[in-house]
Amino acid sequence: DYRYAALCRIGEAYLAMSKDDEYIGVLKENRQVSGNLDEIKGGLELKAVETFLAIIENKALEGSDDYFKAGKYLSFYYKEKGEVQKALDMINVLVEIYPGHAELYELLKLKAVIYDEMNMIDETVSSYEDLISLLTYRISKEDERDKDSLLTMVADSYFSLGDLFYSQDKISESLYLYLEGFKKLPEKEKRGWPLYQAANCYSILGNYNKANYYYEKLKKEFPDDFWSEYVGWNKERNAWKQDFEKKSAGL
Repeated sequence: DYRYAALCRIGEAYLAMSKDDEYIGVLKENRQVSGNLDEIKGGLELKAVETFLAIIENKALEGSDDYFKAGKYLSFYYKEKGEVQKALDMINVLVEIYPGHAELYELLKLKAVIYDEMNMIDETVSSYEDLISLLTYRISKEDERDKDSLLTMVADSYFSLGDLFYSQDKISESLYLYLEGFKKLPEKEKRGWPLYQAANCYSILGNYNKANYYYEKLKKEFPDDFWSEYVGWNKERNAWKQDFEKKSAGL
């Protein structure tokens, strides 16, 4: 029975229409729709939502690809519209029904972003940990085709957690996450930011030799990186701090 597969495609079509200004212009010229651009887009989005909800409300479809697709679209739609509790509820339903789905990582990342924006630290950390576990599992089961993209997502999850802990002044935890994420990055995806942050962490912790080592590593491996421009200034600051601490100890 392909009725619900067709319904899912209809919902996807409404969403695509709502994002295509040129197509909406054609509809207006042919007098098939009326109103301003935002009103028309909103109407098409609502038709998409109604279509996806028709799938979600049919419990017999739980476990099907159509149900997952509909729930995924609704999760992102609710987040975009600021209805975060609806987004979280939908995500939690999908996580429970599809614990091993190949695209579940997108929803876990969305969940982590929502909790982060709500400043719910423990829930954010837990969501990123679940995301890392799922991606690591997929890496162990996948062939080499998607390995680099999965590893990049793992690394980005570590960096997001590193930024979170850094903002909470949990510097040691943050340092570990930046370095661990950098190790996970495929060679072609290497970037300077985690090295810069690792150096900053060592500087805050008072380990100026390690800090300077990572500042130099950043400058050497990523000479054109934006953060490499700040290496000289940071090394000078470390030298000043180290000198100040020695003089203070002498007093």
